[in-house]
Amino acid sequence: MQRRWYNKYITLSNRLTDFKDIGTHQQDILIKGVMSLVTDYDPDLLTCDKACEFPLSVDRKRWYDQDPYIWLMFNTLQMADTVLINSVTHYLDSEMKNS
Repeated sequence: MQRRWYNKYITLSNRLTDFKDIGTHQQDILIKGVMSLVTDYDPDLLTCDKACEFPLSVDRKRWYDQDPYIWLMFNTLQMADTVLINSVTHYLDSEMKNS
């Protein structure tokens, strides 16, 4: 099995894995919340130059490759530092437990 970048963050890994099983409406809300945290913390993560560094699977086999917003969220978080990862983890953990 290929090692996922987020496996080292146990809570984040659990939340991102759970993400594929929640409804589209809830996904949209969570994506907006995560991307708001990213924008507030480090808007440079969302520049075109950064986006060109994101891996794009030609086969699109990963479940999150199917949705451009989820794909953007996953790839943005992959480049985030620990402070932002912790903030996103806390947000997702809190929001997903309450839904």
